[in-house]
Amino acid sequence: DVTKAYGTDATAIVAAAFVTNGFVDASLYGNVFTQDTAGNALTGSVTSAGSAPTATVAGSPYATVVSFTGTTGYAVVNDPAGRVFVTPAGITVRANDASKTYGQTLTFAGTEFTSAGLQNGETIGTVTLASTGAAPTATVVGSPYAITASNATGGTFTAGNYAIAYVDGALTVDPAALSVRANDATKTYGQTLTFAGTEFTATGLRNGETIGTVTLASTGAGPTATVVGSPYAITASNAVGGTFSAGNYIIAYADGALTVTPAALTVIANDQTKLYGDVFTFAGTEFTAVGLQNGETIGSATLASTGAAATATVTGGPYPITVANATGGTFLAGNYGITYVNGTMTLTPRPITVIADDLSKVYGTPDPALTF
Repeated sequence: DVTKAYGTDATAIVAAAFVTNGFVDASLYGNVFTQDTAGNALTGSVTSAGSAPTATVAGSPYATVVSFTGTTGYAVVNDPAGRVFVTPAGITVRANDASKTYGQTLTFAGTEFTSAGLQNGETIGTVTLASTGAAPTATVVGSPYAITASNATGGTFTAGNYAIAYVDGALTVDPAALSVRANDATKTYGQTLTFAGTEFTATGLRNGETIGTVTLASTGAGPTATVVGSPYAITASNAVGGTFSAGNYIIAYADGALTVTPAALTVIANDQTKLYGDVFTFAGTEFTAVGLQNGETIGSATLASTGAAATATVTGGPYPITVANATGGTFLAGNYGITYVNGTMTLTPRPITVIADDLSKVYGTPDPALTF
């Protein structure tokens, strides 16, 4: 008997695998027999359909046939009959390595494999491939995941002719790209902006996941941040919480913009009163400011009124007192939207005394003429 693996050519092995008896040289093997005991030339051979590389395991065992030429008078008896056993050839089917991005679903076509050891130019059609990492929820931290291969079918090969060893591949889950951008914000000069940590927009989250909070900060958040320095960057960092896992993402943080708008400031000219004929001189401090932030002050303002002149009459009053051009102090005009409100100047009559002159006359004479 001869045993061979599927796909091998055993013609030479089968031809040499028998022993002849009854000849001059009983130790001859192979295809050529020189002579019998009578000196007759003999040529013999042994063949089997199982010798061919295409002989299948399913057809095994295959019978051998012994034949002779060049003489007559002999009967060939296969006793016992030789057989050719075809055993499965060893092949390896390995799942190809693969990679995917977190949140994606990997679907196998069944052709992502490599085979080694196929005989006779045969092919495998498909292989069943599976991996726990194929699901969109498979995490980066659990990577790589095994890709298992099984059930090779199709193509031109017959599975029964092979002893198939399946080898796992590796599925790597790469982090998904995630953008976290601080939302733009606006505040009024003098206010303090406090971030709750939810003022952001996330782009790229997978599987319906959420982010709980983000650390947000800006130099413009304090009450003294000026309008002229606006807008200020709002930085975002340290995304945490929610249902997402930071390890599954490559996070790119993007700044937002914080705009500081002017605070409302009202400068009101103080009302004034003067006597007719007096000249009123403004020191520049006769005003009231409403809306100053951070304990700031105004140094002076330009104040004017037509009622300030000595010639302004009582009947022309009250006169407006205009106010403008607030400057000085510790405030910065650019941080405010300033509204100027007029005051009033009221003129009061100046008191005067009219005294009649003393006169004299002689008794009995007419009264003197009175002239004023």
